[in-house]
Amino acid sequence: MLYLHGWSDYFFQRELAEFFSAAGADFYAVDLRNYGRNLTAQSTPGYITDLQEYFAELDAAHRIMRAEHPQNRVVLLGHSTGGLTASLYAAQNPQKVDALVLNSPWLEFQATEFGRTAISALFAAGSRLNPLRELPRVDPGFYTRSVSSAYDGEWDYNLQWRPPQLSDHHRVRQRRVPRPGHRGEGPGAAAAGAGAALRP
Repeated sequence: MLYLHGWSDYFFQRELAEFFSAAGADFYAVDLRNYGRNLTAQSTPGYITDLQEYFAELDAAHRIMRAEHPQNRVVLLGHSTGGLTASLYAAQNPQKVDALVLNSPWLEFQATEFGRTAISALFAAGSRLNPLRELPRVDPGFYTRSVSSAYDGEWDYNLQWRPPQLSDHHRVRQRRVPRPGHRGEGPGAAAAGAGAALRP
């Protein structure tokens, strides 16, 4: 099993790894580029222009998993925008993925088709003008306070690798993602999420 985290996140759920390992799974997780353990002083946290750029990391993980456990099936477990990345990877690499598990996946903007089209157009226009523009605050910290053991939650994680809030320090770059199964299928649609850049 290979776990893919979501936006503004990284793998820290040790209990999840222990659960699947105890159940007999060989559990792996990856911190995607510009996230978590892969952050460097030169990184723009979370920044990527195309989700397919992550496929090189997933291919590397796949090679490691196959080398260490050639008889095992490969299961991708994607959380939030990791679910979007995992879905795109599985669709384009069916020979490498035996099963796909989505945990609260972020697959598109939660709106009507008209709303998604309007939001996508706004992000596309804004990204052309200023791809690293600041975004308005979308969470004043409630989520972090509810999950982090540093506050009222139970998870112990690095607040530098998973910022306490999505604030005016966060930036977004539009990227195009395929929308198979949606009306108006085509080469892609603009979206925010894993392609956005975060600054702790």
